[in-house]
Amino acid sequence: VRVPDNAGNYAEQSGTVKIDKIDPVINTVTQNTDDWTNADVTLTINATDEGGSGLSVYEYQDGETWTALTGNTDVAASNGDYKFRVNDLAGNVSAEFTHTVTNIDKEAPVIDSITWNHAWTDSSVTVKVSAYDTLSGLNSTEYRYKDKDATDWGVWKTFTDTFKIENNGSF
Repeated sequence: VRVPDNAGNYAEQSGTVKIDKIDPVINTVTQNTDDWTNADVTLTINATDEGGSGLSVYEYQDGETWTALTGNTDVAASNGDYKFRVNDLAGNVSAEFTHTVTNIDKEAPVIDSITWNHAWTDSSVTVKVSAYDTLSGLNSTEYRYKDKDATDWGVWKTFTDTFKIENNGSF
């Protein structure tokens, strides 16, 4: 910009214009673990801003409301869809990005039944166990045994469907 006066003097000054018309993009949302877990999962939003103004605010959708995050991470406490968007410094907003969490299991397995002969017998006793887990599935089925005269429980032993007890005691 130049401004002359009537005496022929000039004042000049320049400035820089910054225009960003490009929406930022969420490239991925990553989890701190993809393995089954009984804990919350940390989600990290990975975004870029091709327009150059820089990323400013990461947001998650809570019902119908968009809420600002502190930084680019969120915590998933349960399985489900998590929706995110990011804003840049020019006011452009990314498209909504949905990430689905499917690896959280905070529910204990269910023991359907434990059956065995409750009567006195002169032979070993077979114990049958039926159990299930509707989310992550059963990792194993285990038992431990304490002989009637013992003070400590034995070590956990893995079995499939049934196990045998050879002496009086508890399992």
